[in-house]
Amino acid sequence: SAMRYLDDVLSCVEPRSFVLYFGENDIANDGLTAETILQMYLALKARIRDALGDIPIYYISTKHSPARWIYKDEVNKLNDLARKACEDDGACVYVDCTTCLLGANGLPVWRFYQPDSLHLNHEGYGRWAESLTEVPGLFTS
Repeated sequence: SAMRYLDDVLSCVEPRSFVLYFGENDIANDGLTAETILQMYLALKARIRDALGDIPIYYISTKHSPARWIYKDEVNKLNDLARKACEDDGACVYVDCTTCLLGANGLPVWRFYQPDSLHLNHEGYGRWAESLTEVPGLFTS
């Protein structure tokens, strides 16, 4: 978990911001709920803030994938909860890297994924990169 490694990370670097992505495996592999994952995020954010003050935290939305489409409702709930949590925190930015992977029909676009239908391929990561470059301050803080 991210909490386990946070102290190791903080002992090596003095970050100006944090970019966080998690939840996908927690939902699919560990059977956790969106609410539980949000509490994990809030605890991690509190530890980061205790150590570093109000540095910007960028929360990357949890992506959908064809292989895990069965979990779409829980992923959507997590993304909604995370978006709201970031709106309530002036030093946190919710970054939507999910929508760019969905087609006009609202389903994941298969060509953005590796043959396992789970992991992104080069084109999928390119879509993510485009989304990230549009976030004010992410690469300039």
